[in-house]
Amino acid sequence: MALNKEIAQILTDIDLEDLLDRMEAYARRRLRGLSEKDLEGLEILDFVFTVFNKALTNVRNRGDSSFEQFVFGSLKSDISSFFKQKKNFVDFSENGDDKETSLDLEFIKKETIIELKRLGADIYELTLFECWTEGITKRAEIAELMEVSVKEIDYATKRLERKLLRLRHKIKFLL
Repeated sequence: MALNKEIAQILTDIDLEDLLDRMEAYARRRLRGLSEKDLEGLEILDFVFTVFNKALTNVRNRGDSSFEQFVFGSLKSDISSFFKQKKNFVDFSENGDDKETSLDLEFIKKETIIELKRLGADIYELTLFECWTEGITKRAEIAELMEVSVKEIDYATKRLERKLLRLRHKIKFLL
């Protein structure tokens, strides 16, 4: 993977310690109130360093914005994506001690799939929903599993989210 030399040069020219401190403070404000369990094993600085990793490996492009706008915008986007993933994820795969609860969750999953089919969900959307319920939430992992591009997963995610919004009241009723 090619290193973005422009970003690398900027990182050597700025007060990196100050930037890291400000980015960490921003991430702490956005993630306040979340426990270690909620953060799924991530540390606050993991979000910050992910921004630099993506910038250096050209996953994120700076465009015309200033470097600070770029890194803080990327950090904001990554944290928002984290919250979005958490909101869409319901852990049906968690095996609790109570078999009745496990059966209830399996029933809800099946009913939701039936309703998604009724709303015209395609195979990508149904498979994506099943991946989410099995705890697979990373786009690249799902794309590889389904043998499609990440872009196709993004499109399917948007369609699925719209359908799930329409089913929200029925799912809450089942819960």
